[in-house]
Amino acid sequence: MTSPPSNQLPPGVSPNHPLGPLKGLIDDLRTCIKDTTENGESDDLGVCTITAGDSSDALVPVFFRCTWPAGAKSRHQLIWMKPSIPDEAFGTAVNNAFRVIEAGGIIRTTRVVWGNVNPFAHPSADGMAARDTVRRAVGLGHPPTQQQIIKMMEVTMNGVMQVLVEPARDAAKCSICGRSRPLTPKDMDYMRKSAFGPMIFCEDCVQKHGRREIDRIHDQEDADAKQRAQNSLSNPSE
Repeated sequence: MTSPPSNQLPPGVSPNHPLGPLKGLIDDLRTCIKDTTENGESDDLGVCTITAGDSSDALVPVFFRCTWPAGAKSRHQLIWMKPSIPDEAFGTAVNNAFRVIEAGGIIRTTRVVWGNVNPFAHPSADGMAARDTVRRAVGLGHPPTQQQIIKMMEVTMNGVMQVLVEPARDAAKCSICGRSRPLTPKDMDYMRKSAFGPMIFCEDCVQKHGRREIDRIHDQEDADAKQRAQNSLSNPSE
């Protein structure tokens, strides 16, 4: 459910954060998002809360930013979510936040852009302490998982999820042979639930390779897309 910009915290969320009052930290992030956007302008789309995920997980604040269609003004939204949010719920929340499909786009990928430092790579005492906190809470991989990224954003109150979009007409190509093909209702349903890029196949390739191989390619590409998004974290300038 989306509401106008607000400092109201979801039920059960503590107003206190190790770095200071949570509402103030959220305001600081809003300001940072605008300051790091071209021309210093970004429309605030309000607040949304997604409760999908582990019942023992607490909601954390995550900002998302998108510029779509091409030439449009930047927009951002605060989404309260759990680090354990399932992929489909994550993808649906991002698509709904920016109405990507309705505007003729397809999400190519979603990746975190850090502020001054990347806490996964910074050698400072604060960076090491943040990594230890994440490791104790949800583990720490190399590269980190989506759950670990969201947890790190909460621990450091740093970063914004940048949503990268491409025109649907450019995405409407077979992922094997590259030929254009119409998007089916099934394709659109899949794309509405994905924040890591589409995978579609033409009938010729489905018949040539078989459904089992197509499913394997799809699963592998989906994993590779998430890996590419996570690998972006290894760049300290991000």
